[in-house]
Amino acid sequence: MRSAAAAYPAGDEVLIRIEDLWRDFVMRSGTIHALAGVSLDIRRGRTLALVGESGSGKTTLGNQILGTDTPTSGRILFEGRDMPARRDTQMRRRIQVVQQSPYTTLNPKRTVRQILDLPLSIHDGGPRRQRRERIAELLEIVGIPSDFMERHPHSLSGGQRQRVALARALASKPDVIVLDEPTSSLDVSVQARILRLLVDLQARYGLTYLFITHDLSVVRNIADEVAVLYRGHVVEHGTTPELFRAPRHRYTTMLLSSIPVLSEEEEALKPAWDWDVTATAAEPPSTGTCPFLPRCPHAVASCSLGVPPRVATSPTNWHACCNPRPEGADADAR
Repeated sequence: MRSAAAAYPAGDEVLIRIEDLWRDFVMRSGTIHALAGVSLDIRRGRTLALVGESGSGKTTLGNQILGTDTPTSGRILFEGRDMPARRDTQMRRRIQVVQQSPYTTLNPKRTVRQILDLPLSIHDGGPRRQRRERIAELLEIVGIPSDFMERHPHSLSGGQRQRVALARALASKPDVIVLDEPTSSLDVSVQARILRLLVDLQARYGLTYLFITHDLSVVRNIADEVAVLYRGHVVEHGTTPELFRAPRHRYTTMLLSSIPVLSEEEEALKPAWDWDVTATAAEPPSTGTCPFLPRCPHAVASCSLGVPPRVATSPTNWHACCNPRPEGADADAR
């Protein structure tokens, strides 16, 4: 696995720009802001990881980029042009998705060949013989023997099914792949092999990834940048090495402190967090305050006066916290 770059290379191109994106859901109990003014850049050929607990808005944001859901307000630009709410075939070709469970995302009634033939036929993959050759090529690319072509998904392992899902995403030769928890249902050893495959595919084809996950140990091995979501807000963003080395937002600190480790040396590198947040995990914040306020033991008076503004900590990193963790890799959680 490769390590992420410490800063954006000169001339790094923004492929997708998200500007002040809101997605509201009106419920009987009130309005839920699944996304609350999200602004992010996704750079061509890079991996941006979206991390946060369940319900933080990660999948909702992925759906906005895929065009399977419509924002309440804000906009998304692709190569500098507004992306329409209804995506045409060309845009759908350029942005593909690999979802969480390989056990539910492949049609059990279709063979591997039929599963891969569908996107090829939609996106002008040529006559049947040419498509069959392309299917064999796709299977080879993801490490599946071509003689698996007539098998059904039930005869494949979880890792093999996810490789087929990757091959299906690659069939249209996309620019962007939204990876929504692509390894969370797999064994650890299989996860590692899928992650290595993703890194290799990105290097080979110049792919851009939006990697959605709650597993920060995975993020460290694949992402160039990380955006931390909490209740629809991006509370911290930056390059992977800097964010892991010196997190500033209290929520990021809490997430990093909970990563499972195997040695005392790894434990010593994690930021300290000695507060039990389970009792207040479901408590919603008041409107117009920091979204993390009900759970934060380090809140100050200004936290209740409005949503914290972004504060830059380097040319590539920023956080939105009124009382951030002190600077320095050896700072404690106070």
